[in-house]
Amino acid sequence: MLALENEETCDVMNEQPINPAAFHLIGRTAGSGLDDIGELDLHPALYAGFMNLHTLRHDFPVVLGNYNKAKDFVRSLSDIVNDVLAEHAPPGVDGAYMRCQVLNLEHEIRMIAAGGAGISLTKAWGIAVRRLRSRAGDEAIEALDQCLEQVQEAFWFDGQVIDCNAATPMALVRQAWAMDQRAKAHVSRKRVDELILRLEHILGAEIKKSETTLLPENLKGSVGSSFENAFDFDAMSRILTPASPRDQLPADRRQRIHDILLVLRSQRFFRTAKWSDRKGRRVAPHSFLYHTAASALRVIRDRMPEMVALTKAVSMAELEIANRYEPPKHDAFFAAFDETSLLPEDIAFFPTYLVGLDEGHYDPAENARILELLSSGMPVKVLAQIDDILDGLTGDDGHLPLGGMSWQLANMAVGLNDAFVLQTSCANLYKLHDKVWDGLTCPGPALFSVFSGGNARNTGLSPYLVSAAATESRAFPTFSYDPSMGPDWASRFSIRGNPQVEQDWPTHAFCYEDAALQRLSEDIVFTFIEFAVGDKRLSKYFARIPRDEWTDAMIPAGQYLKAASGNGSEAVPYVLMVDKNHMLHRLVVDDRLIRAARRCRDRWHSLQEMGGVHNSHALRLLERERERWQADRDRAPETRPEPESGTRPGPEPDKAADAEKPPAVAPAPPDEPKDIPEDDPEAAPDDPFIETPRCTTCNECTDISAQIFAYNDNKQAYIVDPAAGTYRQMVEAAENCQVSIIHPGKPQNPSEPNLEELIERAAAFN
Repeated sequence: MLALENEETCDVMNEQPINPAAFHLIGRTAGSGLDDIGELDLHPALYAGFMNLHTLRHDFPVVLGNYNKAKDFVRSLSDIVNDVLAEHAPPGVDGAYMRCQVLNLEHEIRMIAAGGAGISLTKAWGIAVRRLRSRAGDEAIEALDQCLEQVQEAFWFDGQVIDCNAATPMALVRQAWAMDQRAKAHVSRKRVDELILRLEHILGAEIKKSETTLLPENLKGSVGSSFENAFDFDAMSRILTPASPRDQLPADRRQRIHDILLVLRSQRFFRTAKWSDRKGRRVAPHSFLYHTAASALRVIRDRMPEMVALTKAVSMAELEIANRYEPPKHDAFFAAFDETSLLPEDIAFFPTYLVGLDEGHYDPAENARILELLSSGMPVKVLAQIDDILDGLTGDDGHLPLGGMSWQLANMAVGLNDAFVLQTSCANLYKLHDKVWDGLTCPGPALFSVFSGGNARNTGLSPYLVSAAATESRAFPTFSYDPSMGPDWASRFSIRGNPQVEQDWPTHAFCYEDAALQRLSEDIVFTFIEFAVGDKRLSKYFARIPRDEWTDAMIPAGQYLKAASGNGSEAVPYVLMVDKNHMLHRLVVDDRLIRAARRCRDRWHSLQEMGGVHNSHALRLLERERERWQADRDRAPETRPEPESGTRPGPEPDKAADAEKPPAVAPAPPDEPKDIPEDDPEAAPDDPFIETPRCTTCNECTDISAQIFAYNDNKQAYIVDPAAGTYRQMVEAAENCQVSIIHPGKPQNPSEPNLEELIERAAAFN
């Protein structure tokens, strides 16, 4: 449990008393006497539960591989372990030992992957098993080996295990790209091989028809030496040779087929069965992986004549095979055939180019070349990786960092209208791996703008936490644009993948103890300020205020950002931090960083509008409709028309009630799911509860009773209503739970049958 700062126990650097309001307005000055908070080893309070990620189960590490399913090129290690436990671990107490050992194995593999470079799952398995055996006693090794032998096959896979770091975006994208390349090349190669074979059959059939095949010596060779003396080959030749010459291919057609075969055999876009250059030599195929947009552009331009020639050859071959090539019509068409004649389906026949850019290759000219690539119509996929989005804030102007260039690049790519665009952080890549696959397999160009969290050297935090915080704080939000999804923005543009999309900033509950050891809880808004304070280079924008100098004028930065800028308020914004001793501190924020946070929020508002959240056009239309409805209501006549003669009087329609009904308007976007409180393990001993943070999302409990159990926003189980089902269902769920985290408590219904037996079975879990 975190605690408020205590000056007697918290070892911090001595600071002279400061004026919080003065620091907020004018920042750190030469004579302020402020110490550098970068030496205090502080982190945002909401990071407290995530400082040691290796002990937590999350999306990383992941295992890359060909899982023989579309979009299935990567799997989370946690998902693999969940599947193994569901298949092999018996429910209840009987499977507790296996669940414990397999989860220990997962932890060891997670630690191995965190060591740096990727390693195959097979090798990681071997290292992890040796570590487990070294810690087990002699009497436990045999049981451990028997347990792990049952699950070994699931881990005996040469897929690469990678953690979340600066190398992850390229490794993950390249794995999916390579899978798609192989599948695409197989189809194209098969098509070319079939064309070559059928064209050769046409030429072979002509040779068989020729008179040279009927010469005596050729007939003799075709029969073989065994029957050489049984035939008069001169007489046979005279009989078989026709009086009039046989039909043969016209010379121009024969030459045309030879030319087509030469192009098909010498193309270098993919290997074929009879692949060689024009001189008959075996040469290496083209490469399609590049690290600068300039090199990719140059290569694409140089290869354009080859693409045109191969497209012409394929089209001409198909016409020749169908015997539908008409020289008067087709010669002129193919003579004028050039790169402007290529159709989208022609371009889709060729491999795609992958351009992997890191920050070392960025400059304005390179960005212009990236946009040129994306607007070329070629099947080029660009990975624009950003490792540091806070570099620009280390100066004195407080402007948003160069990471803003990534916003500009992705936004400009969206403006091209026909390019697939995905922007996200590295921590979010696994959740959005289906989107990565969609972009790599779409027929047109695609841009992947990914923040890797690689500036973790400036924070002391894991890249996973840094990149996840960038998305959480709106510093690097997630969005996608897929032109294949429909004709309008509502279907093409999505901000799925961001937390609490309707809010300016996400809000999270935070618990701590006060000086009297009393449990307190408050909501903390995670803003751009909380993300920036984690970077030690920005320590000059913050000042620590000792506990005895806290005042009511100090308010959380999230609350301060809600106020209008320049309203003359005397409030001073602060962020809540925690040190290595789990003590809480307040840091006052420089106004320059507040201004940067507001610009970040404004950019998020623009994305919200594009994604259909708080859209100003829709809100204005709704307001006009409300005003019109109110005006129509005010003008409603006070008298009712008399019924026509001869009609039977009856009840008049309730116009007033109709007027109360507002006009139909488009439904508002659905609200974000509310955070569902997790079950409290400290509840009364007779009450059932779940250790929700340990849930592995195995679906065992929800399959037994969806009325008793449900999942929260983190896909972890909690108890909705223990009285919504039977005590038997509660006990069976506890027995089937893979990690034994369900505690049935006492029965809710004392009249339920067989309670004595059920209570006895539940005792093992309470």
